[in-house]
Amino acid sequence: MRRVFKVLLLVFVILILFITVTLFPVPKSTLLELEDSVLLKYKEDANWGNFIDIKILNDGSIEIIDSLTLKERVVKTKISDQKLQELKKLINSKAYSLETESLLGTRLNMDCFDCGSTSYWINRNGKTILISPETEMADLIESIREEALSQLENNKVRENIIEQTPLPS
Repeated sequence: MRRVFKVLLLVFVILILFITVTLFPVPKSTLLELEDSVLLKYKEDANWGNFIDIKILNDGSIEIIDSLTLKERVVKTKISDQKLQELKKLINSKAYSLETESLLGTRLNMDCFDCGSTSYWINRNGKTILISPETEMADLIESIREEALSQLENNKVRENIIEQTPLPS
């Protein structure tokens, strides 16, 4: 009787451990390592290898990497000091939650078919973490993104004008 109880208890403990490990959410791991100069990185995957990367650096400069066109381009611009300070304040006040998933969620994830996904990374205490911004922070990032993409469009227009301008003979 005592031996049966121990076996049942052992099976119960193993079952609880298995369920906990399988279903308990843990922070998503990331292979990406941000440089210390990067405050936030925003990545928008469009479809089948097309993407837009926006890096906001600690000094307020922005690097936009666009592969939606036939040639990948990098455009550099700057955000206002007010937006930079507001973003730093929101990051320091932890106006975000960590992206989490369970072991089961990892196994069922279909990343290769995940078109249209958006990811946010921040550099926190020397570690790169994947976050899900709360409303106020998401709105600020969206306004910075729109501003950066308008700069990208202006740059494309300038490039087209330069390409179409005939050289003097």
